Amino acid sequence: MIKVKEMFKAVGVSEYTTIKWGAIRQSEIPKKYGVYIIEIPELYTNPPLNEAAISNWLGNSKRVEIDEKKVDIKTVKKHLSTFWKPNESIVYIGQSSLSQKGINKRLSDFFGHQPGNKGPHAGGYWVKLLNNINNLNVHYTICENPHELEFRMLMYFIMKTSGEKDIYKLNNIGSYLPFANLTVDVDKPHGITGAIKKS
Repeated sequence: MIKVKEMFKAVGVSEYTTIKWGAIRQSEIPKKYGVYIIEIPELYTNPPLNEAAISNWLGNSKRVEIDEKKVDIKTVKKHLSTFWKPNESIVYIGQSSLSQKGINKRLSDFFGHQPGNKGPHAGGYWVKLLNNINNLNVHYTICENPHELEFRMLMYFIMKTSGEKDIYKLNNIGSYLPFANLTVDVDKPHGITGAIKKS
């Protein structure tokens, strides 16, 4: 399992702050750029998915399909389970760059985002489908190069979980991303369309 401390250390970060998802307060987080890691508090063999959250997402979007087929809650749970990494506690890695304002605003947007909506934080919306969301750990650090740091962290995660040092030799690199990261230079092959409702 990749420890949060190990992940930060791998990209040269020695200091970071940890808060609980349910305790996110925009006013208490620095108005600066940074990167953040979302971590589940314990390991699960299967993802602890929240059926009510999935139902709300499906109802909000109204057009979710998997591999061009209509879905229900059971289908979604089964499909998302295929991307779960039971030996990893890190479920999402994100960043706040110039276009996204400070990390305080970015995390506040994530906290308030409703799956199915175009914004304010559509990236990582699978996190919002988890059952234990208020107990998730949020680890963040301030940096001047958040986009680069996020990329390096994702590459490290892929390398460690795949066991391949030269990750570009891998087929479907995106499948090795953390559970809720759906894209980096390549997309996770999840087959989901219509996840965001038309405005």
